[in-house]
Amino acid sequence: MENALWETLLRTAVTNGQIETAQWVLQSSAIQPQQSLRLLSVALEDASRLGHLSIVRMLLSNVSETSTPDFTGSLYWAARGGHTEVLAALLDALTSDGSVLTIVDALAGAVYCSPKIVSQVL
Repeated sequence: MENALWETLLRTAVTNGQIETAQWVLQSSAIQPQQSLRLLSVALEDASRLGHLSIVRMLLSNVSETSTPDFTGSLYWAARGGHTEVLAALLDALTSDGSVLTIVDALAGAVYCSPKIVSQVL
């Protein structure tokens, strides 16, 4: 299958909260390793925007090499949507390696929501 089809399958599963289908797509041997990180990034943004905490956690568990710039959009969408548990999971997972995380995207999303979200990001 083409990469675009795998991306569509994953995004549809994530958007509809179908965690088992999303896992199956990620574990498919047809996905090239270089495509895998990009698919995770896009799917993580979708799940974060919709507040699907269980899917966010599942996607994060599939990250083998954390690349912060690929996931900052997820911080933005979680903060903008006021999804505090998703935001906390992302911040925890993406800063667990001890590196400094640029939180500009999360702050940009938080200002749409509330001062409470801004303070959580900070």
